[in-house]
Amino acid sequence: GNSTDEIATACAVESTRIHQYLIGQRLMERGAALTTLVLVHPEQTESFRAHCVNSNDLNFEFIDLVAESGKFGLKSIPTDSHGEALLMHVLVRKTPSQQFAEAGERRLYRMWQTRLLLNSGAMVIFLSCLIFSGKQLIQLYQLRESTDQVQQQTEVAGQQYAAALKTLPKMPFSSNSLRALIERYDTLVKHTVTLEPTYQRISEALQQESRVELDRIDWKVSNNAGEAAPAPDSVAKQPAAAKIVVSGELFVIADIYAQLPVALKNDERTLKNIIDKFSGELSKDGKVQIRILKLPFDVESTKSLKSTDEESAIVEVPKFSLRMVQKL
Repeated sequence: GNSTDEIATACAVESTRIHQYLIGQRLMERGAALTTLVLVHPEQTESFRAHCVNSNDLNFEFIDLVAESGKFGLKSIPTDSHGEALLMHVLVRKTPSQQFAEAGERRLYRMWQTRLLLNSGAMVIFLSCLIFSGKQLIQLYQLRESTDQVQQQTEVAGQQYAAALKTLPKMPFSSNSLRALIERYDTLVKHTVTLEPTYQRISEALQQESRVELDRIDWKVSNNAGEAAPAPDSVAKQPAAAKIVVSGELFVIADIYAQLPVALKNDERTLKNIIDKFSGELSKDGKVQIRILKLPFDVESTKSLKSTDEESAIVEVPKFSLRMVQKL
């Protein structure tokens, strides 16, 4: 290689040429001094100072090459003033945006980058699969432990159940017969209807018209809304919450027998109004059909309703009956 004096002389000559070039390109004004930074080994600084002398055009500043190499993390410390190793190290750490090498010269470098990218991606996928497999393995282990615990609990429960069965008296019939009986009972419960809505409707109507006194109710449940209620003598005594087991579209047909105050026996118009009001209360929501079966007086086209001023010899309690049909 060149000697230290030759390198120092070349540094001074090239600095002068650069200064002249910058002035020629009008990048510097004439008479302005150019500051030149010289990377030099500490042992060769004096030799460079002897050749690179400051002037009106040039101002030399000497930088310790060894100190700068350590600052940028260069492992191989230079032994002379050749700074190529430091320059390459800095270019690798911080690649400039400009690229002067041709595509052919960068082919191997691109292949190295591609291989590095593929290897990195494969490593990430491998680690992801490894983590997923580890997670699945842990879950499998936990699941096996839970399965073993459930099996042990099942065995203990089976033993307790068997011991409890031994203490019970023997059934007079088989479990299949008991199961069939329960299924029949469930079927009956599902198809059982109650008359509570009908009784509640009648009760509410009686509360609104307190002058109506209920005698009896003859009722039946039928699939035919036009079917008449059974006669009083043919109806068995039923409790207030009686239930009938039928199926299909059902109707409650109730014949209501009631009486009115004796004081109104001669006031046919008032009796008619009370009966109409009572019927209206029964059918106010339009969910039932009401038909008058019998009034406490005769109403014909040739007769008019009597007022309270007309007297009658009838002293019987005024009674009436009507039919209510309600869909269940």
